Amino acid sequence: MKKTLKFLTIVIMATTVAVALSSCGSRTTEVQRSLQTPSEVAVDFFESFSTLDFDRLETLIYIPDDENGTEFLAELRDMINNAFSQGFDPIVSTEIIREEISQCGTQATVYAVVTHTSGFRQTDILHLVKINRQWKVDF
Repeated sequence: MKKTLKFLTIVIMATTVAVALSSCGSRTTEVQRSLQTPSEVAVDFFESFSTLDFDRLETLIYIPDDENGTEFLAELRDMINNAFSQGFDPIVSTEIIREEISQCGTQATVYAVVTHTSGFRQTDILHLVKINRQWKVDF
């Protein structure tokens, strides 16, 4: 339950940030992606989330290679579709304020401040892990 709540919180925050980032930047190549910083992956994640690009999201998220991974992907699709169908307060601006990488270089945390059209501001936190030289969002 706690893991599901954490996941839902991150998905909602990601949805919020994604709307603001949907018009920013361009898609990256596989080589560029392996050189991306955690902050760049976070921005790419939010952009893909906001455009409902599930195929791209699957490349940005750490997904276990087992039945749990398959179930996780199905839940992710449902949660994203539900968030968009229920509507939310759109984001007018997003700012990555800090990136922390562990000493071993395999874990990172990205902090972003998002501002909604209502004026509500919140700090979103995204956790990432490095898998095969690529940063992946870790729920």
